[in-house]
Amino acid sequence: MRCAFLELQQPDLMAAAKDIVAAGATHIAVVPMFLGMGRHAREDLPRLVGEFGREMPSVVMELRAPVGEDARVLDQIAMICAAEG
Repeated sequence: MRCAFLELQQPDLMAAAKDIVAAGATHIAVVPMFLGMGRHAREDLPRLVGEFGREMPSVVMELRAPVGEDARVLDQIAMICAAEG
């Protein structure tokens, strides 16, 4: 498992993915740590996944839904918002 960033910090997605491939991975699951389907998840990540696929066609890069789309995460956020203090 490896964290990657779209902007402001390193490693970026391509660098992190190449490191994972160098370690022997042939399948990479990208799990966006966003609360919703904003511009990064809707536009930037699919573009980067496509670029990676053209550069490394033997490696599968799977783009999953943002974590904030998961009902379990939404339930936890609701519990935090409802908690006192």
